[in-house]
Amino acid sequence: MQALARGVIKYRWWVIAAWLLLGVAGGYAAPRATAALSYDFSQPGNPAYQANQEILTAIGSGGDNAPVLLVLGDGRQPVPRQAAGRVQSTVQHALQAAGLQGRTVSPVQAPALRSEDGRTAVVAVYPAPVPGAEPYAAALPVLQQAAERAQARTGVPVTVTGQDVLASGGGGGGPSVLAETLAGGLGALVVLVLVFGSLLALTPLLVAAVSILTTFLIVWGLTGFTEVSFIVQYLIALIGLGVAIDYALLIVTRWREERGNGRDNAGAVQHAIATAADRSCSPASPSRSASPP
Repeated sequence: MQALARGVIKYRWWVIAAWLLLGVAGGYAAPRATAALSYDFSQPGNPAYQANQEILTAIGSGGDNAPVLLVLGDGRQPVPRQAAGRVQSTVQHALQAAGLQGRTVSPVQAPALRSEDGRTAVVAVYPAPVPGAEPYAAALPVLQQAAERAQARTGVPVTVTGQDVLASGGGGGGPSVLAETLAGGLGALVVLVLVFGSLLALTPLLVAAVSILTTFLIVWGLTGFTEVSFIVQYLIALIGLGVAIDYALLIVTRWREERGNGRDNAGAVQHAIATAADRSCSPASPSRSASPP
């Protein structure tokens, strides 16, 4: 570590330039890495998984994704039998006009989609899914507009619902990873300002920011040839923030101690890095181990 510390001090401007370059590249890669993450919870090898994959291969939709349901009627009056066919044709034309693929099933093909009293009917729509957290992001607005046109044509109330519609309806979504990380960073900044009492409190947060962004840059590269679960983004934010602040706090504290002991700036940096590395390798926690004499 002594050699590493001397190299960092000697080529500090190159290190700073590389550090800033990684931060900028990570900032560019972070949203793209997040968009490329997998939201698939399936378990390969299970019979259900194999069946879903065969459905997707043969038909192009369905399988892992639930259908979007267009519910006809309000439960008070019978739904005309021809209304379901008109809604189905309206949906098909709307999908084709939008350049989207999908298939529909109505009581015309499946009588079980009509209630026994005839007051409710369902048209099931299976749009072709797209990768990401919302597989029907492009199809749902088209289906909503189609439902409004079908209602105007038939005079029968048409409601768009289904698992994906309810999930994207708002109100239940939590804060984004960025918002959570910023909240954690602001809380840490308050604590660090109380500890340092100077602008040095920003140093651990700068280290955390570049560390997190650089990790997203690596993850973006990994998504090019393998699936990476979306849970990784939360681990990157939480662990990156905690570990970066912990070790940056340790090194800065040691640097201040060495400066207080009379060492020059270069010597203080070199000794701080070396002793911090020794602490990280010891069984005790870095933040709780005693200072060397």
